[in-house]
Amino acid sequence: MNPGGAGVFLLVEGVLLTARKIFLFLTLAGLYFFLRAGPAEAATWQYGITASDTPTTLDSSATTAVVDTTMHEIRLPKSAARAASFWPDGGPDYVVMAPEKV
Repeated sequence: MNPGGAGVFLLVEGVLLTARKIFLFLTLAGLYFFLRAGPAEAATWQYGITASDTPTTLDSSATTAVVDTTMHEIRLPKSAARAASFWPDGGPDYVVMAPEKV
């Protein structure tokens, strides 16, 4: 029998025990900080268009969509759609931003 073999076994066992303690400590610390953080609040984004925005940001002569400043939205007009086209002239409705007015 090798008398030094028992010492190596005890050394490996001690290292594994220390590694388990470190792993347990790090796991508990991570769990503590995770639970302590609490819920994350998301930022809110408010988007809309007002009557004061319309003359300064939209080119109304080239705009065909409905600009509703009461509901603060730009939307396509409601209509009964044909099978191939939604618009009388076959083209889409759109809003044109006026770069010289911004």
